[in-house]
Amino acid sequence: MALLAITYPDLKEKDYQWIQSIREKYDQPDYKVIGPHFTLVFPVEGVDDDAFIEHVRAISRESTAFTFQLRCVVIVYSKWAKRWLLFLAPDDGYSKLVDLHTRLYTGPLRGKGRFEEPYVPHITVGKFSDRELARDTADALNADEIRVEGSVRTIDIIDYTEGETKSIDRFELRPD
Repeated sequence: MALLAITYPDLKEKDYQWIQSIREKYDQPDYKVIGPHFTLVFPVEGVDDDAFIEHVRAISRESTAFTFQLRCVVIVYSKWAKRWLLFLAPDDGYSKLVDLHTRLYTGPLRGKGRFEEPYVPHITVGKFSDRELARDTADALNADEIRVEGSVRTIDIIDYTEGETKSIDRFELRPD
């Protein structure tokens, strides 16, 4: 069992459906495994589950809900995933997601992150082995004006085991 912390953003239904339509084409099989989300803590092993949960609960209690806005698709090569990824990365709300991520990697999670790659807050919408196909897809998506607004109000703890996810707990952030 590997635990991770994510936030399922609050989105308008039309924006949620638009993101899912892209993920259905380009983010298989994860499209069926987990909904659109920002990963705050990547899968962690070797940390007591109760300590992990209590730490995320404590950080949630001291964190305030916030809004974000997505305006473009960016291409990132992940050494960890060994492929090209398409991210919807926030313009507004970027620093608040980074701050939340950074504060979560303290206490029992200190030193447990994937620090070989910089943290880029994002919703993954595609995975490609071919760079040119990734670039062409990102260019096509960015040709239309992207403007997805949402909010981050919760942190979910997820168990990720053998390609399946299971919700363990959800914590509300303080109202904005």
